[in-house]
Amino acid sequence: MPATEPPARTRVAALRLSNGDSAITADNDGLLLRVMSGVPESVLLNAIRLPVGAVYTTGSTVRGNVNLRCGAAY
Repeated sequence: MPATEPPARTRVAALRLSNGDSAITADNDGLLLRVMSGVPESVLLNAIRLPVGAVYTTGSTVRGNVNLRCGAAY
């Protein structure tokens, strides 16, 4: 039986857990919505509070991580 791809929400949950922050917050979910909506990298992080020690701190690294984890090209 061929492997099937997990539902998108499963991949997004894995993305949240990858940075150690599984909390559902306006910043986390709002950022994912911005990435998925095609907001330009130059303004992607505007008004988003990055946690101390964040690994992905630029629009391009955030978008790259989402694309990698979700198997997408947002």
